[in-house]
Amino acid sequence: SPDGSKLSYIDRFRKLHVIDTATGRERVVEGEVDRGDAYAWSPDGRSIAYPDLRSTLFRNLAIYSLDLGKSTILTDGIGDAHRPAFSRDGSALYFLGSTNAGKAKTGLDLSVLAHMNDVSWSVYKVNLSGGGIERLPIPAVRYADVLAAAEGALFLTEDPGESTFAGKRRLARYDPGTRKIEPFLADVDELELSANGNTILYRSDSAWGVVPIDKTPAAGAGKIDL
Repeated sequence: SPDGSKLSYIDRFRKLHVIDTATGRERVVEGEVDRGDAYAWSPDGRSIAYPDLRSTLFRNLAIYSLDLGKSTILTDGIGDAHRPAFSRDGSALYFLGSTNAGKAKTGLDLSVLAHMNDVSWSVYKVNLSGGGIERLPIPAVRYADVLAAAEGALFLTEDPGESTFAGKRRLARYDPGTRKIEPFLADVDELELSANGNTILYRSDSAWGVVPIDKTPAAGAGKIDL
């Protein structure tokens, strides 16, 4: 958890556990979470948002309240939802959702790889104070992750092109003021948002760099001399 008072992990049976580091009390969250899926702690450490895996292999977005000890499902079963990210103030929850992921939802059948390129993801916002889900005015493409930064900015990693495993991911920035999305970084292998949400650490090939989030950096900006 953000304050370090709780630990969480997913076991081999797809169960999400939460452990109180002071008392040792352990809870098991309702539903199933695939070990490859990401979940998110709220900034105040009182809730966890996670993708609840269903028998259809689609995922519902759910939020577990530590105060109440129960989960609430936020999305319906029509589409697939994952990659939750809380806003910095905890008032909103963002996630990726798709309504054309069905043909890529098969167990160990490798033929689904031919359909992975066709799956597109939109970005949604859940208003946690007033309720309701809004689809943001961002074109649906092959997004892989969403990160909530400072000043309400969102960063989206995008898988490249129309060919599976071709090229490197790109990073785009969504401005909530203008409600527009613009390219931010190209050829991104890894990235990490700082704790305060103001800077990004990234890797491209063997080069590492640190850049502020407020403007699009020049190529090679913020390079760290290692």
